[in-house]
Amino acid sequence: MRVQEFKRMVKDWAYLFFLLVTLIVLLASAFSWKPTFNKLRVEGDLQFVDSTVVFQILGIADSIKPQRLEEIESKLEELEPIKEAHLFISHDSTLVVRIEEHIPIARIITARGENYYMAEDGTIFLITEVTKPVYVPVALLPEEEISFNERISDLRTLIESISKDEFLSSITAHLAYSSSKGWVLISRIDRQKIIIGEVDERLGVKLNKLRKFYKFVKKHGLWQAYKTIDLRYENQLVAGK
Repeated sequence: MRVQEFKRMVKDWAYLFFLLVTLIVLLASAFSWKPTFNKLRVEGDLQFVDSTVVFQILGIADSIKPQRLEEIESKLEELEPIKEAHLFISHDSTLVVRIEEHIPIARIITARGENYYMAEDGTIFLITEVTKPVYVPVALLPEEEISFNERISDLRTLIESISKDEFLSSITAHLAYSSSKGWVLISRIDRQKIIIGEVDERLGVKLNKLRKFYKFVKKHGLWQAYKTIDLRYENQLVAGK
């Protein structure tokens, strides 16, 4: 082998060795790199959780590995009120925790004392120790033979109809179900009982009937005179004092 060829081969091997060492150093740096942060910012329209929960999961730290960010995201998303969580380090060394919660439309209390929230997308989640109270209409569900899921479906339909109407939203304090009367709306005004009955194809007609009755009696100052308003009958509204 000529000297020049030998030198060229040594040079090539040296170059390959240099590339290999550089690659190993870069990979080691990537896996050991911990982005530092000096501030924590929690973002989102939060109703159920706050930064205290994030601190508890994060622990005492001022730097964090990329894998740890994903781990914290997963732990946050295990909390039932949280729909999605995203963490990242901003350019000013702030650990940003962006949280999207489920939007509640009703609180459900069963006869067993179990407490749930219903979200606007139909998600049902338990109230936990991290859940702060949120004001929404309360629905009371008794023990009965019809499945919980079927009753929940009716409740969601009813809540959606109420939430679309400013008047109905303003008077609704509680909702309760009984096998004898169906759904009953408890008004904020003198705790009036508005008997809606079952949630069926006539629901819109019933609620429209209630609105018309309210406008009529309000004009004459008689709304608070009635203790019960029954909407179950097809061609009439029965009001009792």
